[in-house]
Amino acid sequence: VELDGEKATCFDLDNAIKDAAIAKDSAECQSLQDAFTPTCSFSIPSNPCDVCPGRDVSFNGTAMHMDKEMKCPDIKSRLSTREEADGEECLAAQQEVSSCCFDQCHICEDEEEIDAELEVYYNGKTMKCTDVDNAFNENSVFADSEQCNTAKEDFRDTCCYTAPATPCNLCKRGTDYFDLMGINYVSFMDKTQTCADVSNMMFKREEQGSEACTTVHDEYFDTCCNTKCSLCGENGLEAGVKVNFEGRSMTCLELDLGLLIEAGSEACESVTSQFADQCCYEKPETPCRICNGEGVGVNTEASVLYLGTNTTCDSLSNYLGSREEQNGETCKAAATDHYDTCCYERCSLCEDGKSDWETFVQYEGKSIACGDFEWILRGQNVAADSDKCSAVKEEFYEKCCYTAPSTSCNLCYVDGQYLEVSVDAQVTYQDDPKSCGSLYNSLFMREAADSEQCDAAKDELADTCCFEKCQLCQGGFMDTTAMVMVNGQEVSCQVLENSFSKDVIVAGTEQCNTVRQEYADACCYTLPDSPCRLCGAGSEVAAGETVDFYGTTMSCTDVANKLAMSEESGGDMCSSVQADFATSCCFATCPICPSGFNLRWEVDVEYNKATISCGEFDGIIKGNGVMKGTTDCLSLQSTYSSACCYNYATSSYAPGSSPSTGGSPSNDGTYASY
Repeated sequence: VELDGEKATCFDLDNAIKDAAIAKDSAECQSLQDAFTPTCSFSIPSNPCDVCPGRDVSFNGTAMHMDKEMKCPDIKSRLSTREEADGEECLAAQQEVSSCCFDQCHICEDEEEIDAELEVYYNGKTMKCTDVDNAFNENSVFADSEQCNTAKEDFRDTCCYTAPATPCNLCKRGTDYFDLMGINYVSFMDKTQTCADVSNMMFKREEQGSEACTTVHDEYFDTCCNTKCSLCGENGLEAGVKVNFEGRSMTCLELDLGLLIEAGSEACESVTSQFADQCCYEKPETPCRICNGEGVGVNTEASVLYLGTNTTCDSLSNYLGSREEQNGETCKAAATDHYDTCCYERCSLCEDGKSDWETFVQYEGKSIACGDFEWILRGQNVAADSDKCSAVKEEFYEKCCYTAPSTSCNLCYVDGQYLEVSVDAQVTYQDDPKSCGSLYNSLFMREAADSEQCDAAKDELADTCCFEKCQLCQGGFMDTTAMVMVNGQEVSCQVLENSFSKDVIVAGTEQCNTVRQEYADACCYTLPDSPCRLCGAGSEVAAGETVDFYGTTMSCTDVANKLAMSEESGGDMCSSVQADFATSCCFATCPICPSGFNLRWEVDVEYNKATISCGEFDGIIKGNGVMKGTTDCLSLQSTYSSACCYNYATSSYAPGSSPSTGGSPSNDGTYASY
């Protein structure tokens, strides 16, 4: 899109709008939406388009889409996020970019699952099974290739499984289910794994009762499964209550820990039924809160007399919270009796406002962020009506609290230009030392764009905190795939330019000019007015071929893309590359009409159970990469040329009319007159 006389991506425009903090319902926002929504926005489809239904999309391939050459994954992404599966654009694209589709090698068959957790050794390194499949896609390994067959033989048993109808449960014995002790370690498949890992693998891969399930169950059940009798099960345990068991006095907790008998056994059921009433309680669904209400806290320093025992309010709150329902009579009675002593309205420094976490203050001899006050005041049981609360508010409210503005102050939006922030630079603002990054964030959160405070901060500190970042490719485009050596390390050109913000490399400085001189040739290009095409009319790029491109192994597709992005048609570089690589990288596409005959664009034919025009059909054949002179090509010409082709020199046929004289190729490959 064009914004303020300059070209920008929709993403850049969106960021600029966010930086300017334009209010959602403002007239300015509405104006921007009216201008750019048709270009920049799209509706997410309910049934997304699949450009290669039933097949895989080539990772490295390219195709013509939307009147330009695009990478196949980008075409897939665009269509799946924008177009419905049964829409005209989706159906047309499936035919137009069919060269993007291929039958990729997959380790596992269609009816099998691939194990995302297991690893294998492939291509010189250890990787997850799913990553092997990804590597097949990136390297365009076909399903019927020898490489694919070899990989399947090596990895299928490890990586693939059929989901069981009744999954193996490691901790099931008979009809009883026991708790899994997931963090215990065992030696499984020649390496140390947790019981949780073993259980997960068995559950997703093996049938209950199978030989593999039974073997693993027998070996690891005792280590991985908790069969110990629990006195209260899922209910709460009255840990301190004393009971008599087998002639000895002990607490319920001691009794529970000493039950070294198996869960579900008669002995376990006997003990649990005998002591359940004394030792166990049912946990509440809605726990009791004696100090219920927003902004109300429990005074952890106060004590009350409850059921004849002196106890802290904190202990009473915890006790009732673990046992009583909020609407129960016990909870209501405790709240009525002890609310005044145990409960207080908490002091909140900013109340309904927001705390500035970027601002630090000195409080009780320590430097703290303003946002920490809420926790500190709560921990000190400071009440809202106390002198201490009033003193804290009087001293820190203005410095720490704010109401979010409708339009935020951007410290580095200067004279209509968005500048970079020198994040680590140090300044003093309102007598407080802070970094420019912290100041930028604080102003953005607290001050309005048109406020006096915002203007004053810009006048005083913008020169120190803001700078115009050096642009590596001024007036051109960056090759985001290009790599360069920087300080002995290979990095992408994009990473190099991103470092200009951190290193504060300013536009127009000698440092900026030096970096440009060193890296611009490798990183930057300008779009040619007439792009160079590696392959001439009537031919296409052989997507699967690679060549030695002047010392670097590159795919023919990458060579073609590089030429189209950076070289003018007819230029020395264009002519040289065409001469050197056209033979290796290009092939003549199959035309429906033989030499000397013209295409009837509007005539309809039947193809793949669909009715399409001859013009569309010609595009499909070329997109499918059918080579001229091959058996497939001759077969297509024999079948369709009679309907789709005519000899212009001997025919009075014009678009939209029927041929009256002249010749047309017959179905047997000879030419017959009308």
